[in-house]
Amino acid sequence: MVIDGHHLQPSASIGIVTSDHDHTSSADIVRDADLAMYEAKRRGGDRVILFTPDLLARMHHALILQSELPDALQRNEFVLHYQPIMDVSDGRVTGHEALLRWRDRRGVLHDPAAFIRNAEETGLIVPIGHWVLEQAMHHAVACNQAQPAGQAIAVHVNLSASQLRLSELPGQLRQLLERTGARAEWIVLEITEDALQPDMDASIRSLSALRGAGTRIAINSFGSGQSSLSHLGIMPFDMIKTDRSFVKTMGTHGHTQDILRLIADLGQQLGKDVIIEGVETQAEQHRLTALGFRYMQGFHIGRPA
Repeated sequence: MVIDGHHLQPSASIGIVTSDHDHTSSADIVRDADLAMYEAKRRGGDRVILFTPDLLARMHHALILQSELPDALQRNEFVLHYQPIMDVSDGRVTGHEALLRWRDRRGVLHDPAAFIRNAEETGLIVPIGHWVLEQAMHHAVACNQAQPAGQAIAVHVNLSASQLRLSELPGQLRQLLERTGARAEWIVLEITEDALQPDMDASIRSLSALRGAGTRIAINSFGSGQSSLSHLGIMPFDMIKTDRSFVKTMGTHGHTQDILRLIADLGQQLGKDVIIEGVETQAEQHRLTALGFRYMQGFHIGRPA
């Protein structure tokens, strides 16, 4: 339609609820139709969504996150699981990735993607991330007490964009290292490509400061974000960790294997270790070894525990 010379294209997001869901009041009917409408918006809008019971379950889960996540840290409901990273050339475990889990007071184990996203949106990721760093450092000390010289096990910790923006993070890092007795080179901070956006210059300064504390930096989920390859020439980092989607599509998309070979060559040319993530089978390990990958992570290598 044209209004005052402006061409407008209105659209609608519609939620529909049917009468077969045992509603006890008109308010319940409106609530469920509203949930379906917001689901239509969440999927991009301009569409119709029919209410299903899982939408209501999702809303209840969101309410639990909003009401209980802020106190989960004080109630000691978080735990870290660790997934091994292996040097397949000799079968030696070279690292453990720390993965956050939350089991609430009712014993419900929450999906990490959901509660971590909520923590990032509310700012809770900062105190939670500080706790994760401290626990991971204690784990690094325990792992390396009996390790031979030159065979240290690194502990990988994921940093959020909110943590990366903290100017005091390098100082906190040094304090935690001193308090726990962990050596800085035992800690690898993993940052996704998207966490470096939108201010790449500020991100590079933050990464430089973190490396100045002695820790190592890994670019995580490489190949899935928005970073340009040109950024690899200026970013201070030590490792590249590929997105697991590469391995998943290796057998079905013709050029994925060629891209993986290029990534392996890129790491060699840059003098950076490359960790290939998402290795699920022995056959995948063999193919990736043939492509030039040495460090691998995935269920075939070891599950989080």
